[in-house]
Amino acid sequence: MVVELKPLPRGWRWAPLGEVLAQRNDVVHPKDGPIGSARFVGLEHVQSGTGQRIGETFVDLAKMPGRRARFRAGDIVYGYLRPYLNKVWIAEFEGLCSVDQYVYIVNHEIADTEFVAAYLRSGDYLSLAPIKETPGQLPRVRTDEVAATPIPLPEISEQRRIVAALNEHRAVLTAARVKADECASDVRRLLNVELAEALGAASRICTLGECLTEIKAGVGQEWARYPVLGATREGVAPAKEPVGKTPERYKLARAGTIFYNPMRILIGSIALVDDDTTEGIVSPDYVVAKPNLDKLLPRFLYYWLRSQYGASAILDSARGAVRERMMFKGLAKIELPLPDIERQLHFDRIYIASRIVCLRLIEQQKELAALETALLRAAFSGAL
Repeated sequence: MVVELKPLPRGWRWAPLGEVLAQRNDVVHPKDGPIGSARFVGLEHVQSGTGQRIGETFVDLAKMPGRRARFRAGDIVYGYLRPYLNKVWIAEFEGLCSVDQYVYIVNHEIADTEFVAAYLRSGDYLSLAPIKETPGQLPRVRTDEVAATPIPLPEISEQRRIVAALNEHRAVLTAARVKADECASDVRRLLNVELAEALGAASRICTLGECLTEIKAGVGQEWARYPVLGATREGVAPAKEPVGKTPERYKLARAGTIFYNPMRILIGSIALVDDDTTEGIVSPDYVVAKPNLDKLLPRFLYYWLRSQYGASAILDSARGAVRERMMFKGLAKIELPLPDIERQLHFDRIYIASRIVCLRLIEQQKELAALETALLRAAFSGAL
């Protein structure tokens, strides 16, 4: 497919990335008998979208399970697997990376390293790169396809000016992200303190079976009226799969109900249908339960289940079970220190206020990400 390239400002030109990048083919292979250790930066150590390295590890060269590509300071390390994650990093030292990354040397006579790396993280690049999506494989782009993808290229002095402007604007965005993260951490700490105090004031220990009613019935012929929901570590989310062959058996999750996949509760995939959450149906394989409101409030239970206390109780109860799944019978046996309703209502009010703050912070992070995208778009159109 031929892509029509947009007009560029005066003094700019379209050039293939192969003109400004050369792949570094320096591979360390176990069969060559390497010795010593090396710093390793894999895809998991690079932050998506920002180009920031967020970790590293050390590898014993003699014990490597397979080959590793070597990078040197100043090289661009490009994650070609799922390239839309924009895991593009400029190496600060010599080390090794995974086979899911390409290592590139920049032609400094015509290109600035930061300018090229920023382009590889941009939506402009992704719209032009021929990313392959083969059944059974993760999306990827080959080295020859990277080399053939065009880059809008001004004079190198202009590239450096654009990089300086990008860095200045990004510093503001980064500071805003840090503040948002700090605020979110403060909210979580507040909730954890309130939860600990509520548990400490518990008047008795009860089993969850005393406080919950399991929802077993299917929704029936009205299933098409509702969206299909799933439970993730972040809470309620649209289900990844459509309804199955027996949609009438799907369970209705109304406001105030807790639901989870019995096979994923150990990793925290638990959801609460809150008052402002759209009601929906969930797979008949899910466990759906509703707290008895005269004993246990839904938000208090939900936060407890996802806290360190609930996670520990779930793990202890599931340990040794077949395939480590937890049906309602297993959940019902878990013991919970039960504060009185007034204390739970106090926690509930703080939870609601905290959730409003957290939802606003999530929106702010989305806005910051959109600004980052717009910033890159401006950079590579000559508008910055």
